[in-house]
Amino acid sequence: RGEIAFALVGKEKIFTVPGALNEQKKVSKVLDEMSVEGEIELIYYGLKEDAREDMGKGEIDYVFIRKAPSKEEVMELVKRGEVYSPKTTRHVLPFIPDKIDVKLEDLF
Repeated sequence: RGEIAFALVGKEKIFTVPGALNEQKKVSKVLDEMSVEGEIELIYYGLKEDAREDMGKGEIDYVFIRKAPSKEEVMELVKRGEVYSPKTTRHVLPFIPDKIDVKLEDLF
């Protein structure tokens, strides 16, 4: 059956994009280019529940869900000197961090 690189989930339809890391990189590049050109608006979610809530409110039409890499896949990629696309290995904290307001010049 093969791996699925992405799933495109809407209220009425679900589409899948077969493949693995290389296909994820290709799709991510196309989406980023379309976003830069103003053809689509990309919103990154940490939790699928947040995306589902926004879809329920009609604020978004589709959600791209990417297969999360396993620890072994990450280690293999690192050994080859490669990197994942931005936000691929994003972590979700089980809490909301405190907001700290510090002027940039105070950090140096």
